[in-house]
Amino acid sequence: MFLVFIIYCFLYYNIEGRHINVPNKGVKIFPGLYSVNVMDWKGIRNLETIAIISSLNEPSSTSSMSVSFSCCSVIALGAKWKTIIDFQYDPTNSLGLSHNFINNTITASFSEWQSFVPCVELFGNQIQNLSINSNTFTVPNGKNEIVFAIMNDENVIASTYLSGIFTGNVANRKIIEADIVFNERFLYGDATINPNFMDLQSVLTHELGHVLGLFHSPTDPPGHPQCSDATMYPSADFGETNKRTVDALDTPCLYLLYPDPSCTPSPPESNSQSNSSSLSLIFSFFMIILISFSI
Repeated sequence: MFLVFIIYCFLYYNIEGRHINVPNKGVKIFPGLYSVNVMDWKGIRNLETIAIISSLNEPSSTSSMSVSFSCCSVIALGAKWKTIIDFQYDPTNSLGLSHNFINNTITASFSEWQSFVPCVELFGNQIQNLSINSNTFTVPNGKNEIVFAIMNDENVIASTYLSGIFTGNVANRKIIEADIVFNERFLYGDATINPNFMDLQSVLTHELGHVLGLFHSPTDPPGHPQCSDATMYPSADFGETNKRTVDALDTPCLYLLYPDPSCTPSPPESNSQSNSSSLSLIFSFFMIILISFSI
């Protein structure tokens, strides 16, 4: 067994690229959710870093989550961003993905979530940075980062690390930092071109849901088998592209965290109201003419 371990370590650490253990350390809270660090940081007491794991086949439980709808849940009630989210990304990868493709994918996924809350500015700048250190993800460093790395778990598609306050007074809860890691053990690309790819945009849109504070959808809630259509469903497969778009099953949790009242559309005018308005205008017009002739 020791010899097998030595061989594994040699092969793992001699693959070109970044390496990261997921989770690096931590306590399992739910399937797919780990608490990896609690510390005091820059005047914030008990700042917690959690890791959310997305896998090929990962069961999910929301029975103890603070708020859960039929097909979506939040990590913690009130735990959301109170600032605009700027991201740095390192497009360096061993998969042959171009920097332009990665940049356009990030833009598309940002825009997808933003389109559902147009009056709440969620995402800001996306800045390329070729020197991101993925070893800092288990502790905050004041930056939100996206990288590709080789993970020790070949079943993990991607992981999102969040730092914030997830317990205590709901009004004081918040997310202050997020990092996303894509596992280079998977062949990422555009699955609309090649179904053998793990679709990068689909996975990123899902991971950005975690960044915003959403947890995984239940895998089999009683009477709701349609949860597999949710963007936040906890597993993905090669060739799958449906998570590129935010599903209506996910929006109750998005609006719970980021209500958008100023953009709520006015109810459409009914046909009877429209006809009544038109008749009133015609009547007013004729009354003005009659009054003019009578003077």
